[in-house]
Amino acid sequence: MTTTIDATRPSEPAQIVTKHPIRGAIWGLLLGLSIAIYAVLFAIIPFGDWIPLGLCVVAGVGLGVLWAYVAPAKGPTEPPPVATEISDVTETPEVTEAPEMTEAPEVTETPDVTVEPSVDDEDV
Repeated sequence: MTTTIDATRPSEPAQIVTKHPIRGAIWGLLLGLSIAIYAVLFAIIPFGDWIPLGLCVVAGVGLGVLWAYVAPAKGPTEPPPVATEISDVTETPEVTEAPEMTEAPEVTETPDVTVEPSVDDEDV
């Protein structure tokens, strides 16, 4: 992580700007891989030729790192909001008992089910 001081406006105090070259290299790697896959799928580069594919990936990483250094940095973010009220955490919620479990009634009778053969079941 590289930090530089941005003092382009004399009326404002200098701010520390943080750049992210590692993040740029990762996104550049993804860019280079996607360009290489695109080039192979559309027959721009033959599949067995590894040198142009490697150059696509290296160019993507270089472009990502370059963009990480050259791109405008985001402005400082606002701090998180401060809580204005503090709730009383000494109160505990009221605990109610769960309803008592009852056993299911036993099934003593079996239903009368008769299966009649269909036309497909009969020997023809």
